Amino acid sequence: MHPLHRVAGALLSGLLAAPLTLSALPAHADPGPDVDVTIALTPSNPAGLDALATHGPHALAERIAALQHVAPSSAARDRVTRWLRAHGLAVTGSSPWTVTASGGAEQAATVFPHGQLPAALAADARAVVGLQQRPLFRHRATADGPLRPRLSSTLAPTQINAAYGSFAPAAAGTGATVASVQFSGWPQLAGTANGGDLVNYANANGLPVPTLTAISVNGASVTRPAAAGDDFEVALDQEAITSAAPGAAQRVYVSTNDATGGVLVWKRIADDVQAGVPISVVTTSWGDCEQDLGRTQILAMNDQIARLAALGVTVFAASGDASVWDCPAGTPYADAVSVDFPASSPYVVGVGGTTLRQSSTGWAETAWGPSLLSATPVAGSGGGVSALFTRPAWQRGVPGLPDRRLVPDISAVADPQNGFAVYWSGGGPGSELWWAAGGTSLGAPLQAGMFAGALAARGVTTGIGDVHPALYAHPEAFRDVVTGSNGLFPAGLGYDLVTGLGSPQWDTLTGDLLQPAIVAPSGTRASTVSVALGVPTTVGGTGYAVGQGVTDCTSAAAGSPPQTASTTVSPGGQPIGFALRTSGGCDVTTAPVVLDTTTPVGTATLSRYADGLLTAGWSATDGGTPSGLGYTIVLLRNGSPWLTTYASDSRSLLVGVPPSGIYQLQVQAADGAGNTDVWRTSEAVGPRGTCPVLLDGQPRCWAR
Repeated sequence: MHPLHRVAGALLSGLLAAPLTLSALPAHADPGPDVDVTIALTPSNPAGLDALATHGPHALAERIAALQHVAPSSAARDRVTRWLRAHGLAVTGSSPWTVTASGGAEQAATVFPHGQLPAALAADARAVVGLQQRPLFRHRATADGPLRPRLSSTLAPTQINAAYGSFAPAAAGTGATVASVQFSGWPQLAGTANGGDLVNYANANGLPVPTLTAISVNGASVTRPAAAGDDFEVALDQEAITSAAPGAAQRVYVSTNDATGGVLVWKRIADDVQAGVPISVVTTSWGDCEQDLGRTQILAMNDQIARLAALGVTVFAASGDASVWDCPAGTPYADAVSVDFPASSPYVVGVGGTTLRQSSTGWAETAWGPSLLSATPVAGSGGGVSALFTRPAWQRGVPGLPDRRLVPDISAVADPQNGFAVYWSGGGPGSELWWAAGGTSLGAPLQAGMFAGALAARGVTTGIGDVHPALYAHPEAFRDVVTGSNGLFPAGLGYDLVTGLGSPQWDTLTGDLLQPAIVAPSGTRASTVSVALGVPTTVGGTGYAVGQGVTDCTSAAAGSPPQTASTTVSPGGQPIGFALRTSGGCDVTTAPVVLDTTTPVGTATLSRYADGLLTAGWSATDGGTPSGLGYTIVLLRNGSPWLTTYASDSRSLLVGVPPSGIYQLQVQAADGAGNTDVWRTSEAVGPRGTCPVLLDGQPRCWAR
């Protein structure tokens, strides 16, 4: 049975389930005589950590000092230490965020049954890692099939940079440092003095050879591939960064591909930044679906990613290359609709995928993936709705979607047919050296490199922190991708679950990233509205004002602005203004909000097109002062949900279905103010030649 059919009935309930529905896979103890475990401690103030990650102080020293107040307490660390010793484990080390211990495999499995924390540690610890030794994170470079030699349609680095408004000279990114997270070594990481893949790539493209530093985490080899072909991912990432920011220094953090390595690699990068290593951006193309990782593993890693954001680092991650089915085969979650972590983290810029083409009139993109409701799942842009994280304030302006973290945020070229040429000698003597590469594995390092290069061109080589508010405040700085899908979710006007906001145009967007940002829903049905505020670390605000009609700092209150603020809205009033007093004067930005109390009225139509094909359509009308529309669409089969999707615009499409069954379409329209229509249900469509369904007391049959 096709995955769409298998999971659709549970899609709404499953995607919107509480975080506790996520659980880790059963742990398998190390067969050796001893096992090492790491206890990831819980922040003493999780809400405070979130506030620092999204809206921390201006100066790095102040951020470091503030982090000490939200880090796990020494009392919690002592309690965990005493408990471990009391249960027969030897404590082998500790840090402000972790405690490590060692003991017999059988003892550890008894102390931590099924790899879970006991109730006694629940208040002080996020997770225990180390009992699972299976490879956990998957790279994306070959997700669409076997490696293929470079194609004639492969785009050159200069073409890709031009397509995203990032005209990178050889010195782009000079002064910045871009880090990557890897779960495999690469022979190139032994150094570039004697040549190698990265040197050959740079020379072939007329680029300088970047300064590259490799860091081993948890004892991982930085030069030996973790598995055959895994080093291709490392080659792709570092060469993509080189193509976008050839002047930037590169730091490659190589960790073991297991639960412990997943926590420790993010912790190590945060520790290094806190110690003074000048990393401005981190990118990763390795991930796993939320269900497979489990809630505790995700939270333990997410705390360290939040630390990075709080220290002023911007993190990019690939959204996945299996379209909406991100969980790997061989797990209980295979074929489930899912999103990828860390792209689903609210502290990470998730990067989706597109097909990029040049024409006589410029560049055009369509979503990379199978056709909408395709009967054959193929590779495509990951995207969807997080089952763990709630919707951040800066995503509140997207109508018609569940109140969860939405993935991705942005997009970039991912289609291997026109993607990127990687120089990789890992195929062995006499094999091809130039290979076609794509996937969101390409998009994430490209966008991270372009981000670093664009900022460096403006003299900014240190981190600017969380950029989500600025991204969502400036949709005009993106190429909106409105066609294509990832199998279940269509691309459309504005934000969508395939390409996010679209593809950044860095020549337009970079200036916006260095200014205060305000993100508001497109409408409100109440007289007050909550807005999200963003301030880059390059701006030190000493006072602020937020409100309708605010155009200067005359009413600014002293202090730093909060993450969110509420203000009143009047019919036909002026936009909401956010004024920030700085050492250089007063910066003002605005966001339009309309008072919208009119509920949209949707329509749902369904008819038989041919055997196994239905024509489904939806639309809505919205009187008064419209604030945008979004749709939730559910196709029922024999009275039960068969598939669910979301759309940002009206459309009509063909749906492939089993030829037996009774089908109905349900549509709910919502506007940007939160006004939601009742569910609109189409007439039933039944097997040809029968009239099995009664609607309004009358038998109905579908017609050809």
